[in-house]
Amino acid sequence: MKKRAELAAAWRTARQAPGKNSWFVIKYFLFAYLATMPVALLLAALQVTNQNQTALVGLFGGALWYAVFMAVVFGPIVEEVVFRGVIFARLLQKSRILAYAASMILFALVHVAPYMLTGGIKNGLAIISYLPLAFFLCRAYEQKKSLYASMGVHLLQNSLATILLYSQLMARQGIIYTKEACMIQAKTTKNLLTDDRNRVLHPIFVCRRRCMAIRLASVSSR
Repeated sequence: MKKRAELAAAWRTARQAPGKNSWFVIKYFLFAYLATMPVALLLAALQVTNQNQTALVGLFGGALWYAVFMAVVFGPIVEEVVFRGVIFARLLQKSRILAYAASMILFALVHVAPYMLTGGIKNGLAIISYLPLAFFLCRAYEQKKSLYASMGVHLLQNSLATILLYSQLMARQGIIYTKEACMIQAKTTKNLLTDDRNRVLHPIFVCRRRCMAIRLASVSSR
């Protein structure tokens, strides 16, 4: 009941200045995104796979609406209530440093720990990719004293991540279809080069126009 009353009060506060509060959410979302980019580049250089994102991509193969709902709606709401509304808020009364540390580390562990057990310690390095976001979620909650602020930042972050992952998946499928189509067409040509390097490049140049038609047909058939 107490948490419900706090949410109701926070909602009334958020409605009083929608423009100002919206800009606050967008600002902290941009801070979190910019802070996460260097970490993501570092992990990519170390060839560390974020298995949590891989699992989300796997959900795209089923019901797309379910993947979007879990990532964009259900996840931000539940995680903010637990990690900011309960853990961070209660520890903040005792120690600010402890509140930040516990909320950030537990938030990151929830996303990575299950895959550390199955994918090895190296995948556990992905934990650092969640720390910048966790910090700004805590900061947004502390600044506004409202779960709606951190929920808004979290929702924007997950929405962008979902869009980017889905776009990359579609792009990869398109590239796969295009290359396969080129190779099929290349097998029917009489002047296929014998050089290994040219054998790879030749289908792309010879079948460029045919590939586009086959790719469009493949996409439409799905």
